[in-house]
Amino acid sequence: MVESNGAPYSDDLPEFFQIYLPSTWSQRMKIPPAFIKNFDGIVSVFVTLKTSSQLSWQVTTNKIDKNWFFEKGWPEFVQENSLKKWDFLTFCYDGNTSFYVNIFAINGIKKSTRTKNLQEDEASDIPAVKRKKYEEKRGRGRPKRKIAKPFFPEFFKVFLPQSLASQKILIPPDFIKHFNRSIQEKIILKDVEGKVWHVGVERSLYEVFIKGGWHNFVCNHYLEVGDFMVFKYVGSYSFLVKLFGPNGCKKDAFASKNIAATHVKIEQGTEEENEPKQTTSIHRQQDHLLRS
Repeated sequence: MVESNGAPYSDDLPEFFQIYLPSTWSQRMKIPPAFIKNFDGIVSVFVTLKTSSQLSWQVTTNKIDKNWFFEKGWPEFVQENSLKKWDFLTFCYDGNTSFYVNIFAINGIKKSTRTKNLQEDEASDIPAVKRKKYEEKRGRGRPKRKIAKPFFPEFFKVFLPQSLASQKILIPPDFIKHFNRSIQEKIILKDVEGKVWHVGVERSLYEVFIKGGWHNFVCNHYLEVGDFMVFKYVGSYSFLVKLFGPNGCKKDAFASKNIAATHVKIEQGTEEENEPKQTTSIHRQQDHLLRS
């Protein structure tokens, strides 16, 4: 783990997601096969994972059979970011050797990443009787590092038409605090191509839904069972919405139904077919937990 500049990434860069399961991904993390094309035929042996904490981790990639994984260095990333079962991770690729990682909890809310001061890490290994002298000496020569703050609050949802997600979608209750527990009747959704939808908000006693106009957004983007949606609040009651398909990769804003169907067909008969099904089942349970 080293200090990084923690710079924000562009939302039009390629991304993929994974759901963290300790029994499967504690020692290595799989890169979705459909994402490999973004490496232009050359997968770097060493890549860097960055988070909003301004810390970074160098990990190695390794090919096992036909699949690529983050391997050496990944367990340290897991431990130092306190990954939990069902955490949802997005990996944004900068086109070189770095990935910017966002981590979401099962309640859909983006987690605060580890921000422990590197200076504290180094000083903790020094005997207490020498620490004060070390800190004073270090303080004169190296300024204390500033801690990065999250750029934008975000949450994710899974698209499940069986739960009426095609008609309305619940904003996680814990996310409403970003509006001081109050939200206006109309909000704006913007996709990665810049097209805008004005949608209505429906309130109940304890819940807030995106409803009026949501169905049009769903139809225009051909959302399917198991698609993931990441909502980034960018201020002024506006959200940037990024969509991820069952293959784990970010979808084009206006992917055709034929293309979407082809992706599903290609995955049949492979391990990738089972993963989206498990994902959908998992998040039916998640949706129930959030609504209960």
